[in-house]
Amino acid sequence: MAKISFLWIGKTREEWIKTGINYYFKRIKHLISASLIEIKPSTSKKGNKHAKKDDLEVIRFIPSNSIPILLDERGIQFTTPQLSSFIFDKLSIPPNHICLIGGGAYGFNKAVKGKIPLHVSLSPLTFTHEMARVIIMEQVYRAITIQKGYPYHH
Repeated sequence: MAKISFLWIGKTREEWIKTGINYYFKRIKHLISASLIEIKPSTSKKGNKHAKKDDLEVIRFIPSNSIPILLDERGIQFTTPQLSSFIFDKLSIPPNHICLIGGGAYGFNKAVKGKIPLHVSLSPLTFTHEMARVIIMEQVYRAITIQKGYPYHH
């Protein structure tokens, strides 16, 4: 059975974003097995040191039976139908599980970027890390509906 995991650093603080995440996550779970993993951020507030500690935590929490995909502004950009094909191509490969990984406010360091070969960009625009969460949820939901032939994407 195919599964999609969402993994990110820190809890979502903005209520309107939480509402959006919950809305799309429920819709996704009706169509495919899914999980959401939130990692507590480090307590350090020192820029790159903060990101390095968080990066180490991310690696530890990636499900061992998944294909990790890092959300990164410098990653591959897709149209929505291309993203749908990309996701389902990866889900067709055993272990049939992908893990979409979003960073915190400081992003990811080079060490982690080097350990995770697949990088996907949501847009050439820059979003807050919290907004990126609801955007990837909506795009995954849309990708699933495209594959299933549902009229959501028109």
